[in-house]
Amino acid sequence: MWNDVSQQLAHILSHNVFDCLLRTPSYTSMLRKGGLPPPFTQYLKHTPPPFPPSYEGTCQTFAQLIVSQVKQLGCLAEDDTLRAEIIHGPVRLYRAMSSRQKGPEPDDLRRNTAYIGDWWFSEELLESCILHCRALMQERNRNPAVTDMTPDRCLRVQLRRRLAIRLDWNTIKALRRLVLASNESIPVITGRGVPMEIITPRADARRFPDRALPVARQLLPGGDRQIWMPWTPQKSIQLWAPKGGFTPNARL
Repeated sequence: MWNDVSQQLAHILSHNVFDCLLRTPSYTSMLRKGGLPPPFTQYLKHTPPPFPPSYEGTCQTFAQLIVSQVKQLGCLAEDDTLRAEIIHGPVRLYRAMSSRQKGPEPDDLRRNTAYIGDWWFSEELLESCILHCRALMQERNRNPAVTDMTPDRCLRVQLRRRLAIRLDWNTIKALRRLVLASNESIPVITGRGVPMEIITPRADARRFPDRALPVARQLLPGGDRQIWMPWTPQKSIQLWAPKGGFTPNARL
C-alpha cells in the first residue's frame, strides 16, 4: 500500500513543477538537486523543456523519504483512501493550532517561511463540524439541560474526535486557513485517519494527572480525511474565525 503511495508521489513530482511552491525553499532545493536549471518558471510553460535525466531519480528518492516519514507517524489507515494526489484550487484548507501565534520555527529550510505544520483538513469537514455545533446550540436554547458545552468547546471536541488529535499533540486554541487560488495546486498525501488514544501512552503524567481515569483511556474515533502537505506555499496563512459570530468572542 505505502509502496503504491510512494510511486504515485514520485510520478506527480517528476511530471509537474508547482508554481505556488516556487518561493518555498525546501521545494526549490529538491528541484535543484534534481538538476533543474533556473528559472524554474520555464517548466510552467505550455510546452516546457524536457526534464533532465537525473530528475526522475531525485523525485523517486524524495517520494520514498516523504512517504516513509508519513508511514512512521501511524496516523493514516492502510486502505483504498490512502494515496498521493494533487489538490487543485480554488480550495481552502485548515489546520488546528495550539496557539494563535505561529509557534517554534524548525531548524531547516522551513525556518522563516509560511510553514506552520504538515497536517491539514478540508473545508467540508469544518463546515460539517460547525453545522453539528449550531444544531447542538439550538437544542440547548430550547432545553438548557441538554448540554453546558459552549460553541467553541463543541467545535474543538468535534475536530479532536473526527481528526483523532490527541490532547498532548494539540490543544486546538485556533485554526489557520490556507487559500489556494484557481491557478494553484499542491502535491499531498491523503487518507482516512485512524483511531487514537486520547493521550499518548508515553505522555508526561505530570501534564495529564487524570490519565489513569477512564476518560484518558478513551479512543478518538478519527475516520475523516486527513491531508499531509510535504511543502507549504509561501503565502499568507490567516487565522480563521467563523462568519456570523459563531462564537461570542470569535476567537476560534
